[in-house]
Amino acid sequence: MSKRQLALYAIRRLVGLLPVLLGILLLVFFMVRAIPGNPARNMLGQRATAEEIAKVEKQLGLDQPVITQFANFAWQAVRGDLGYSLRHHVPVTEELARAVPATLELTVAAFLIACPVGVLLGGWSALKKGTAADLLATAFSLSGISVPIFWLGLLLILIFSVGLEILPFGGRSEMVIPPYTGFLLLDSLLGGPPGSFVDVLKHLVLPALTLSTVPTAIIARMSRSCALQVLDADFVRTARAKGVPERQVLMRHVLPNAILPVITVAGLQFGYLLGGAVLTEHVFSWPGLGSLLLRAISERDYPVIQSAVLVAAVAFALVNLVVDLLYACLDPRVSLDSDR
Repeated sequence: MSKRQLALYAIRRLVGLLPVLLGILLLVFFMVRAIPGNPARNMLGQRATAEEIAKVEKQLGLDQPVITQFANFAWQAVRGDLGYSLRHHVPVTEELARAVPATLELTVAAFLIACPVGVLLGGWSALKKGTAADLLATAFSLSGISVPIFWLGLLLILIFSVGLEILPFGGRSEMVIPPYTGFLLLDSLLGGPPGSFVDVLKHLVLPALTLSTVPTAIIARMSRSCALQVLDADFVRTARAKGVPERQVLMRHVLPNAILPVITVAGLQFGYLLGGAVLTEHVFSWPGLGSLLLRAISERDYPVIQSAVLVAAVAFALVNLVVDLLYACLDPRVSLDSDR
């Protein structure tokens, strides 16, 4: 596989993302305007007169035709100008700059828990097929998918924060840490006060564990299914018949062939985590993208809602692109000359 082939493949996929992003822009714009309520009235209060509301709508451009509003929104988004918050009168990019690192830090932490635990649990379950260990692992996977995130988060708070009092139950840190990058774990190492890294890590544990349950369960189920298929393959039976040690069979034959579909599922789960941490962030008072979106919806803050959803959707699309490129690099059967 040449670098030129990989580059052309990436360019084709990026071009293919353009209509997807246009569809996202359209969907976000019109879904936001389908939310009941008037931003101008919400800003002025229920006692505002019709003249006052009309004046604010004119200032915000909400009196223009919907098509004109969408054209302005799309053009600004392409240029990287996401407008100003209707409620707080600050650039939306500033609000996103504070929220996105928090969500990304939480997402990466949850993903680093979900991937190794899910793969090991699924592989162990496949090797112990039909035993009590397999049933236990399957039950854990099903519970991870079935248990509501908000209920699990509250349960962990009740046990570890209220009962045992060993972990904090909300926020990112109790210390003042200079925001060099927005990622508090990194900022605490760059210039935080003594003990700030441990404090940030303690605040991260419960939200990350809560958020990781669903992807852990999905990755575990996928890993088990793929491992079982490979374990029953002819080349694995042949290797065992030749007397190849079981460890080499698992590492050289089973793992490389079983891990490829898991990579796709894991990549999709990372994308879901980026845009699906709303409940977790709300339960743990985590100031991320989900919390920003909930606040913006309650305030009918159109620019913030549009921008938050747009950022999450673009991030998900880019994650899918990275997964496709990684899969193409790892699996020689994938043709880079076409998208088939």
